[in-house]
Amino acid sequence: MCRYSLYKLPFIFNSTAFLIVLKAFLGVNYILDGMHSYTNS
Repeated sequence: MCRYSLYKLPFIFNSTAFLIVLKAFLGVNYILDGMHSYTNS
């Protein structure tokens, strides 16, 4: 049981880190897009 949880922990950590990076990347793109449209108007 302990070995199984230790084996599964990196996958959970990697998927969580991937989601955080993905959200940050989308957030940066959203902010840059907002600034771009703001300077154009």
